Amino acid sequence: MSRATNQAVVSRADPPRIRLAVACNDPDNGLFAHRAEQLQVRTWDGQDVEFEALGRAPRFAERPGRIRFLRHWWPIAGSAAWVGNWCWNSYDLTPVIAVLLLQVTRRSDLFDLTCGPGLLFENWRAAPDEFDSALWYASLCPRSVIGAALWGDEVRRLGIKQRLPRTRNQGR
Repeated sequence: MSRATNQAVVSRADPPRIRLAVACNDPDNGLFAHRAEQLQVRTWDGQDVEFEALGRAPRFAERPGRIRFLRHWWPIAGSAAWVGNWCWNSYDLTPVIAVLLLQVTRRSDLFDLTCGPGLLFENWRAAPDEFDSALWYASLCPRSVIGAALWGDEVRRLGIKQRLPRTRNQGR
C-alpha cells in the first residue's frame, strides 16, 4: 500500500497474488491429508470458481515456498492453514502460476468446475486443448494489471513454456 495515496501499488517487483484454496485436510480432525479434494480461486471481482475432484483426489504436498500438485512443483508466495474451516489451506500464487496450474488441472481431467462465471465454466467444459489462458488471466487479475505484454513478460521472466506437456492422466 502506498502511504501517500492509500492505494495498492502494483509493480513488476510485487505482482498481485491469486489465492488458491485447497481442501487438503482431513474433515474429521483437520490434519493434512496429502490429497486435494477441492480447489477454489476467486475472480478479480469476487466471484468464486470452485473445482471438485472426480473420483479419488490426486496427491498433494506442501513444502516451504512450494506445493506439489499433479506431478508439478508450483512456487508459492505464502500460505495459511485452516482457512474458512479446518479442511482448507490457502496458497498465494502469482497470476501466471495460478493460470498454469489451472491449465494443468484442466488437462488432467481429474477435476470438474462446479461453480463459477459462465465464460470460465464454458471454457472449462470445452476440450482440454482449448483452455484459454488469456481469459483465465483476465478473470483472475485486477483490471489494473491486465495486459498481453505483462502476461508475456512474466512468462518469459519465469522461463515457463505456455504449452505444457500432456499429463499421464490425460486419457482418463
